Amino acid sequence: MIELAAARLTVLETLGEVLETPVDDLRANPVLASHAWDSLRSLEALTQLEVRLGVDFDLRTFNAARTVDDLVRLIVPGELAAHA
Repeated sequence: MIELAAARLTVLETLGEVLETPVDDLRANPVLASHAWDSLRSLEALTQLEVRLGVDFDLRTFNAARTVDDLVRLIVPGELAAHA
C-alpha cells in the first residue's frame, strides 16, 4: 500500500502535468474546478494516476472528487483523517 506523502506527491505532480498548472498553485488552491478541470483532463488524470500508482479507480467515485485531497483519499482511504 502506498503511503500518504507519496500518494499526495504523485497526485499533485500528475495533476500539475495534466492541468498544466504548477504544483504550488494546486497546493494553494486544491479545488480542481479552479484549474481547467474538465471531462477530458479528468480522464487523463485518472489514467495517469492508475498507471503511476498501480490502482484501479471506480469512475463514478473518481468523478465525484472535487479537491486534491478527495483524490488522495481514494488512494489511501482513512489516512487523511488520521493525519489532519
